[in-house]
Amino acid sequence: QRRTHRPYSWVEFVSTVQQQQRPYIMFSHSWSGRFRDFMAVVDKMARDNSLSGQTGIWVCTFANNQFGEDFGVCLRGSPFYKALEETVAGLLLVVDRQADSLNRIWCSFELHATMQKGKLLQVYTSAGKLGGKVTSGRLVAAVDVWDVRRTEA
Repeated sequence: QRRTHRPYSWVEFVSTVQQQQRPYIMFSHSWSGRFRDFMAVVDKMARDNSLSGQTGIWVCTFANNQFGEDFGVCLRGSPFYKALEETVAGLLLVVDRQADSLNRIWCSFELHATMQKGKLLQVYTSAGKLGGKVTSGRLVAAVDVWDVRRTEA
């Protein structure tokens, strides 16, 4: 992809592999949270699953071409849906400090598609995996009362 004049994603720019990379897991999140917290989730998930630094994870900002991505004519044609279809380990929902991901309609769509496809769902905060080391607190309570009818773009 390098040395061309067409726009490309960050993944296409840094990849040394010519073929498309299959993601192990897809991250669903809101960028309104702190990047440091997001990376804490990535690190905890990688440790919890004994993943190497070479394992492909799908994060929209890096996987999508930010200069003209083709989002398809319907939701099933979107890169989000296609990535979820290809994942080995399903979806990881990142619940940030303000639980903003629970108010994002894209996160709700990704969660719905995960359930519809029978894929694995993992929910993490920067403190760790819900149901694992994280079993109570404000963010767990926010997940408990999550109502997708109140989500927005």
